[in-house]
Amino acid sequence: MINDHSDRELDALLARADRAVLDAVSGGLDVATGLRHFPAPTGPTPEASDRHAPRRQSDPPGEAGASLAEVLHTIDQLRETVSRGRAEWVAVPPRPMRDVRTSLVSQLGLSTQNLIALREGLGRRRLSESEARSLITRAAARFEQISLDLVGVAASSADEQLYWQAVEWIDKIDELQDRLLHLARVVPRLFDDADDRTMNPVFL
Repeated sequence: MINDHSDRELDALLARADRAVLDAVSGGLDVATGLRHFPAPTGPTPEASDRHAPRRQSDPPGEAGASLAEVLHTIDQLRETVSRGRAEWVAVPPRPMRDVRTSLVSQLGLSTQNLIALREGLGRRRLSESEARSLITRAAARFEQISLDLVGVAASSADEQLYWQAVEWIDKIDELQDRLLHLARVVPRLFDDADDRTMNPVFL
């Protein structure tokens, strides 16, 4: 059965603390570190050493000089990655994690909607800064919920394959959060120059 109340609870959270969610994302949600408290199921696992290795940190993007075109390109990449991820989870057999699978598919779909609205609004210059921040905050909250769901799967699963699938997706969501944090930093700078006639959005 689809968990209908999850979205209502998330919307209530966002209504109370949109800003707090973005601050939490800015601080970094290190779910990989949290997972170290939960041992993996025992037994030989192909590629286990590669999956358990810390994710390589790339150099921070050149945030100061980010242009509208670069921001839109980053949003497009994020949206494509999220859409592919949602398609993967739709194809996963419902058992043995029906509830988590349903939640992940729902949250990935909603985050895609947030990214589409952000991309279209900025591209057409029809978003205010506060509206852009709100869309980023909402997408961040959905990624955070996905991470928490997956940590729960990894912590409670005795199935090796399921455990490593959850760990792999935690890494993917961590990367998406990093890219969303980059957007949270650079998007407000698009609104800084009041003399720039090419970027003077008005929320309609």
